[in-house]
Amino acid sequence: MPRDRMSPRERTLEDRSKFWIGMIAVGVVVALIASMLLFRQIGFGYTRYKAEFAQAAQLKKGDYVSVAGVDVGEVKSVVLDGTRVLVDMRVRDEVKLGADTQAAIKTTTLLGSRYVELRPRGAGAIPNKRIPLSHTEVPYDLQALLADTAATYEQVDTAKLAQSIDILAKQLDGLPEALPDAMKNLKELSGIVSTRRTQIGELLKSASTVTATLHRQQANLGHLVFQGRDLLGEFVSRKASFQRLMVSITKVVDLLSKVVVKDRPAFEKLLQQLRDVTAMASDHDDYVRNLLQILPVPLRNLTNATGSGYSMGINLTNGLIVDNWMCAISSRAQQWGMLEYFKDCA
Repeated sequence: MPRDRMSPRERTLEDRSKFWIGMIAVGVVVALIASMLLFRQIGFGYTRYKAEFAQAAQLKKGDYVSVAGVDVGEVKSVVLDGTRVLVDMRVRDEVKLGADTQAAIKTTTLLGSRYVELRPRGAGAIPNKRIPLSHTEVPYDLQALLADTAATYEQVDTAKLAQSIDILAKQLDGLPEALPDAMKNLKELSGIVSTRRTQIGELLKSASTVTATLHRQQANLGHLVFQGRDLLGEFVSRKASFQRLMVSITKVVDLLSKVVVKDRPAFEKLLQQLRDVTAMASDHDDYVRNLLQILPVPLRNLTNATGSGYSMGINLTNGLIVDNWMCAISSRAQQWGMLEYFKDCA
């Protein structure tokens, strides 16, 4: 067989069946998901602990377990064990719990969600991985509450309590007459609130918008406060000038008061004349407008005819002033600090 004979071409991924490639890929993904779920269920990296509580306090499976506010595990089961509740939970291996570790059921939201808070205490490990009842706490203990109520009630003076109730009944003797009106007013108030529900909602929404705007503009508000402080500082530093300004304003007001009060008829006549002038200008507004439109043309022609620039040039003789007067003024020019216009006056 010749050495240079070509070997058969190796099969590439494109040559293989796409169906089997897809099935293998799906199988690998399913195997990965199953292994992760199995790893979680088996609990690798977690240690199981049990805690005894006086009651369940609405704790349920799936609630989380925390140490110093950090989530370190979850509750696996809550079962009844005789007269107490046994909580099974798993905690991360890196969390070290000593022999005196305490556990407490806490509330996490206003809706009543619960969680278990662990407080590591002591050295070593928890005996049998079970926290005893003496090291656990619940939000409330109904039996202890009833016992405290009974002990407190034994200290109540029943005679004084009956006397107080009797006095209260006498004070409320006339209440039934006013009670129907009060209930009626309360009903009307409820009706108004119900009918104005949309407006109240808009009011609250507007208040929220205003609050958000103030929150966004808090920097500008801060600058405004600083500017107001600077303005007050200027007022304080210029107190004397401000007082003089107030005195001047007071004098102006007094003067206007004298003019208006003492000469009121003349002032009213002046105002009436001003009103007449403005009324006439308003009535003949079209004439005034036409005058202002056509007046520039004759003024421009007059300026062009009498001058060489943007002004009128007029040549007047000194015939209006007698020469003797000019000579008299010129003779006293040095005395008055003026120029001598005529030096040939006889």
